[in-house]
Amino acid sequence: MKKIILSIAFLSINLASYSDEKNPGNNVNFERLYVLGDSLSDTGASTGSITKYRNNCDDKDLNPFILNLLNLGFLADICSKLPEKISFASPAHMGRSFTNGKVAAEVLAEKMNLELSPAWKVNDLSLFGFVNFKGSSQLGTNYAISGAKAAIGNDMADTLFLNNFTLNQQVSALIAGKGNRDMRNDLFLIMIGANDIISATFNSNNLIIDNAVFEIEKSLISLYNEGARNFIITNVPNIASLPLIKADLKHRAEHLSIDYNFKLNAKITDFKINHSDANIIYIDLYKLFDNLKQDYSHNGIDFSTPCTSNISDTMINNVDFSLLLNIINSGKLPFEYINGCSAQTINNHFFFDSVHPSSWGHEKLGNKMYELLLENRSKE
Repeated sequence: MKKIILSIAFLSINLASYSDEKNPGNNVNFERLYVLGDSLSDTGASTGSITKYRNNCDDKDLNPFILNLLNLGFLADICSKLPEKISFASPAHMGRSFTNGKVAAEVLAEKMNLELSPAWKVNDLSLFGFVNFKGSSQLGTNYAISGAKAAIGNDMADTLFLNNFTLNQQVSALIAGKGNRDMRNDLFLIMIGANDIISATFNSNNLIIDNAVFEIEKSLISLYNEGARNFIITNVPNIASLPLIKADLKHRAEHLSIDYNFKLNAKITDFKINHSDANIIYIDLYKLFDNLKQDYSHNGIDFSTPCTSNISDTMINNVDFSLLLNIINSGKLPFEYINGCSAQTINNHFFFDSVHPSSWGHEKLGNKMYELLLENRSKE
């Protein structure tokens, strides 16, 4: 059994050697990079799948009097009112990511000289039983989607929509779309869990943590059984450090972050013991964030103040129907500069908004992941 190597920043297990004649510029010799996760890695699955939902809209002919009695008059003839496309407003990168530049997964993919394309498979959706949206699918390599959780959630946003994009749903879509592909030469990045901890923080429910860790373990086993052997898995940073988390909840958020990371690390260690040919790089985001803060705070990087305000401020744990209606009417998810920020100063802030890093933070993380891949290759 290969030796498990621990460091302050990561748990790494030597990667097996592979050749890749199709991609000679790929220094770490993987044929594909698959990504599973949430808004930290989303490169268009959320805007793409929602746009497809819009194109597959079917509203029922309901009596206006009944709709008004239900205070749901906005549902009348809603399909004809929907915009043709849903996108994020500036400064969101390319109208589809919760940051102002490439997400870390994109940075990693480019350094590996691999394509990263948004993918999804979503089920039919019903809005209060009055408006129906037919599901859709798209093949690709990046199944990460904004708002996704590792486990099924009980928040209203989960019930209405987001439970279509849990980690298990993403893994199922990936496996369904791979066909007969041999995935032993592919690399799988799993970066999820922050939304679960945020929900556990607001709802005072520790069971959410156990469910999330269990779902990650289950997903690892499912992928392994389909031939996957090479993984990058991240834990979560200290969720208490997010501007979203107010002072009265910071202690709880920090405790839940530590508990989640401890349990995830234990599960991954057990997985490796039981699957000795699996190769895992474990990225300690908790420690990495602390190191970045220590190294760059004196260089003028603000690690506490968000630079923009958007849907993350109000809907990460609740549903703001007035904001939803605005998005439905305009086709744009609005972003607004706050705290004196501008396009010129945004990368002086670690936080793009109250939850997500700016492109500066994503670049640091993407470079770190690639650095660890190279280190593992050199140890073979």
